[in-house]
Amino acid sequence: MSTYRRSTRACFLTCLLYLTAASFFLLADTSNAYPIITDVGEADVKCFNFNVPDDDDAHMVFIALPDNVDDEVEEWFNTQMNEMTRKGSNNFMKSLPQVSKEIHDKISGDEYNGRSNVYLKLTVPKRPVLRHQMFMWYAPVVVMNVVKAA
Repeated sequence: MSTYRRSTRACFLTCLLYLTAASFFLLADTSNAYPIITDVGEADVKCFNFNVPDDDDAHMVFIALPDNVDDEVEEWFNTQMNEMTRKGSNNFMKSLPQVSKEIHDKISGDEYNGRSNVYLKLTVPKRPVLRHQMFMWYAPVVVMNVVKAA
């Protein structure tokens, strides 16, 4: 279960969550990424539960974007996150490529990699918290092998 909490900013947050599993639904050598895009309001908590088959594992990529993000910027990050979770991609589960000048110019300077006051809390039932950290705007958080790490 992962929880997003927004504490001090008055705007909404758009989170992109991509899940990838090596043989999700028992499809051999196939990797599927399922994007979940959600808005989390100030002081809200959202939980997502995911069932991973016993003989499988999952990788997760999270990113926080402010609500006032330009459509072109959001599309660029969505495309890059898709590439990060697509098996066979050169960027599979790696960092984002360098942001182009055109995209960077559309991002407010104080937001780029600034503290978001939005938190990720990743837990596995009956286990200690796997990850608890604050998001930086536009900076993905990658969690590999969730089941194995627990």
